[in-house]
Amino acid sequence: MNDTNGNGVVDEGEATNGNQYKGNFTPRLLKAAYNYQFVVKDPGGFVHNGKYLIQILYDTLANLGADVSELVRP
Repeated sequence: MNDTNGNGVVDEGEATNGNQYKGNFTPRLLKAAYNYQFVVKDPGGFVHNGKYLIQILYDTLANLGADVSELVRP
C-alpha cells in the first residue's frame, strides 16, 4: 500500500509508483498470479515441498508461453 500521507487510505495519486499491473487479468494470468503467491507465501515450502513448488513455477511459465526448453522440470 502506498499511503504517503498516512491517512490509512490510498488516495488518488498515491498509488502511481509504477508497480501496478494496468492490464486485464485473463484467467491464465490470474492462475499464474495465484501460483506465484502460493509459492512466495509458503513459509516452509522450500524445505517440505521444494520440488513441487519448482514444478508449479515451471508449469506456470510454460502456460504463459515462456521458453522453458533450457529448464528441467523436477
